[in-house]
Amino acid sequence: MHASVASGQAMVIGYGYNASNLLMNNMQQSLMMGFNSNRPTLFISRSNGLGKTGRIAIGNVVDENGQMDPQAKLHLRADADEEAAVFIEPHTWS
Repeated sequence: MHASVASGQAMVIGYGYNASNLLMNNMQQSLMMGFNSNRPTLFISRSNGLGKTGRIAIGNVVDENGQMDPQAKLHLRADADEEAAVFIEPHTWS
């Protein structure tokens, strides 16, 4: 097992790179998903309360303290060696 939680009501789906490089979720009331890395591919934050929803991060969306911190309802961050692109495909492609 190469995944761990370090905060209350946190969940991890997936696994880290190895036993020394875990996929670790330390954000309370959140979900983190990833495979073969110590960084999450997908992160869902907690909501602001009843009738509200959280934020979604795709990529390693961290603040200056290394904490997951999506700045919008959907926040995407490319890795250092990849293009920051979004591809939306319609039902029929012509």
